[in-house]
Amino acid sequence: GLPGNNLDARQETVNQISGVVPDAARRLNTIIGTLTETCPELLNDDLSLIHGDLSINQVMVEENQVGLVDFDLMCVGDSHQDIASFLVRLENLVYKKILKEETAKKAAQVFTRQYENARETSLVPERLLWHQAAEYVRLSLYIIKQLKPGWRHALMNSIQRAEDLLLRM
Repeated sequence: GLPGNNLDARQETVNQISGVVPDAARRLNTIIGTLTETCPELLNDDLSLIHGDLSINQVMVEENQVGLVDFDLMCVGDSHQDIASFLVRLENLVYKKILKEETAKKAAQVFTRQYENARETSLVPERLLWHQAAEYVRLSLYIIKQLKPGWRHALMNSIQRAEDLLLRM
């Protein structure tokens, strides 16, 4: 939900994996430190009910209706988190060669534009970048837990994406 809420738990997980992948743990520690230092301050108006881990797999389209599924992480939080989660998952589908980059970019543009229209507000670029970097940390830890073939390369890609996003803030 709230920015920074899960950083301590993620820090603990990084500490646990430091013996297995010390290079990744060192980089993730740096990212988490930067995220902690730059955590966005939110006003009550910034809070809303959020999905918690929104991805394209959780969007159902039936004729002219759109619905969401899988609300196990639903909470009150920064709506930028859901947008960031969706965008990171799209980028990950491109990385896995499941989705073409052009298609993902178009989907991201349509999704963010429709979101802004529906909420009658504009996304705050720095908050969105912060949440995307935080989402890449979460993805990195998920990759480590899964240990699927190619996990080390996927992990380093995810870490690099987080670092790149922080540089853009």
